[in-house]
Amino acid sequence: ARSVPTTNRFNFILRPGASRLGPALARTNQVILVLGNNDRASEAESLERMNTRDFAAGLRAMGIEEEDAFRLAGTCGRSVTVLSRLKASGIKPEPEWHASTDLIPFILAGGWDASNEHDRVVVANLCNKTYDMVDADARRFAALPDAPLDLEGSVWTVRSSTDAFTLLGRLIDTACQQRLRSACIEVFSEIDLTLDTPGAERPIIPTRGADFRHSEWLRRGLGTTLLLISGLHEAAGFRTISLTPEQFVNEVTTALPGLASDIRLLASLKSEFPKLAEAAPVPLADALERVLEGDSGRWTAIIFRDKKNQS
Repeated sequence: ARSVPTTNRFNFILRPGASRLGPALARTNQVILVLGNNDRASEAESLERMNTRDFAAGLRAMGIEEEDAFRLAGTCGRSVTVLSRLKASGIKPEPEWHASTDLIPFILAGGWDASNEHDRVVVANLCNKTYDMVDADARRFAALPDAPLDLEGSVWTVRSSTDAFTLLGRLIDTACQQRLRSACIEVFSEIDLTLDTPGAERPIIPTRGADFRHSEWLRRGLGTTLLLISGLHEAAGFRTISLTPEQFVNEVTTALPGLASDIRLLASLKSEFPKLAEAAPVPLADALERVLEGDSGRWTAIIFRDKKNQS
């Protein structure tokens, strides 16, 4: 900073770690300081996070192919800081929370709806704490610079599951793994409530919350976690005792009660089926084959629905 010529006027954007140089540089230059959630400044301008479309457009302008741009925009949670870790071309900044074990249960959950009492129970069990303590911890993490969690309305989400799992995977111990196993079995064992509704009365797109007790945010988050364990365990340093990470995911999937005997359970996986099929292809393929080899009268009504001709 002392060596910058004073005869030229420069524009500097300083990272938080270099903010102390701001006053010296500002004597002859324009300086922009990047502030985090826990910084306070009377004249600061708050920048809203881009939506996925706009973020992807910015990536395309940098020469990234359209398909990769949308994938990266979603994976990094529309955060430039997270993107710099996932696609590092220089110094890879580590966030303040990169070694916090208290964050691990939130990363494993992936997301939840705080207004849903069933979600709250699952997340509290994952954290091995009361939900009041869970809420306090989540708010503390959401207030950090480069926060790993976002709260919108009553819904908590992990900003970038891939980034967080890669940073914290090595710290996920056996107790956390077993609590994750219990959470997945509880959530994915639930039968879609709309399957008991007569076919003619069953909505094509059910009202949110009418199909499952647990929210779509928690179901989506747990499915993503199993997929990350299966595919990114090496990069994250995730280790299990007596089982490989792939075997761990297979065992969790196989442990779903009725998986190979009740077509309703397979049908109830719905939008999470592709994730679980990628994370644990053998157990799901075996279960599907065994179910379909049985009495067709038990599963045709679930898979195939007649619709009266309205014309």
